Amino acid sequence: MKFFLILFLIVGLCACNRTSGLFKNSKQTVVCEKIDIDFLIALNIELILQDSILLLNDFKLDPMITVLNLNNNSTVSTFLQKGEGPNDCIPPVQLQRLDDSIYILERQTAVLNKFQYSMINDGNVNLEKIWQSNNFPNTFVPLNDTVFMATMINSKSRFVLIDKKGEDVGNFGEYPCLSPGENGYDNISKSMFHQTFLLKKRMENKIAAMASHVLELYSYDEKYNFNLERQILFSKYEYSPSTSSDMNSITSSENTDRGAMCFYNTDKYIYVVYNPENERLYMHPEKRKNELWIFDWDGNPIKALLPDKDITTIAVDEKDNYIYGVDKNCELFRINIKI
Repeated sequence: MKFFLILFLIVGLCACNRTSGLFKNSKQTVVCEKIDIDFLIALNIELILQDSILLLNDFKLDPMITVLNLNNNSTVSTFLQKGEGPNDCIPPVQLQRLDDSIYILERQTAVLNKFQYSMINDGNVNLEKIWQSNNFPNTFVPLNDTVFMATMINSKSRFVLIDKKGEDVGNFGEYPCLSPGENGYDNISKSMFHQTFLLKKRMENKIAAMASHVLELYSYDEKYNFNLERQILFSKYEYSPSTSSDMNSITSSENTDRGAMCFYNTDKYIYVVYNPENERLYMHPEKRKNELWIFDWDGNPIKALLPDKDITTIAVDEKDNYIYGVDKNCELFRINIKI
């Protein structure tokens, strides 16, 4: 069977409700300060920040990764060319950092590579293949250097654990069922709608599973037994599945917002880029700008930031002082935040 899959980090997701629910008394207007850089951003799908170094993962550029020094806003290096060579990748890719390594998931081939973070200084990045999965993970996060948690479109379970050989060592988790009729949908339909991004709290066995409408917080023990600790509904949603020509698809209701579309975390907080428009108004010139929602790791809503630019992707410094974001016009900004 063929599955219809909207790429998670490129076009975002779907959702409903407004800040009036979760953040009705905690909204703050913020100003985006433009950062002048010495290169053009084409289609940024991911940012990773470490100290003063910002990595921009760009779907259209070749090489795909640009390394920016925020102290002087200059390009340090570029790497990861498009292709099938030993140090190339086929886009889209997802990056995750663990200690001194950066892992790269090449979705189209289900290959996970890694390289040493220090290699970005001169762009001489040599990829080390970790595994190639028989499944096709959509997103992933390393729990450590031997076990990886992933999501994918499948009928079995929501999450899969993959070892360093690329073999499945655990399947678990259920999809949210918070919409009328959703209990009757199959897992394929649910997995297509609740496409999930994973964040790990550093130094603790805690995972945030982020979908367009729902934030779920998990803890796990040394044997990788996972426990759902809290479920937070961002907004009401409704969708319906359909099958045509052996292809599965889903359709959101007109009143369902696009919702959460980018995520980032620090040791203290979880950050969400939330799109408050429904599908019908998404491309409208008068659409409301995306909002930046902040939760703590217990799932408590802390603050909603209302930027003066339509921010689409973000990264946050470890002290939670600044958000760096790319807007829909492919410009880079810095936002000073006070939590």
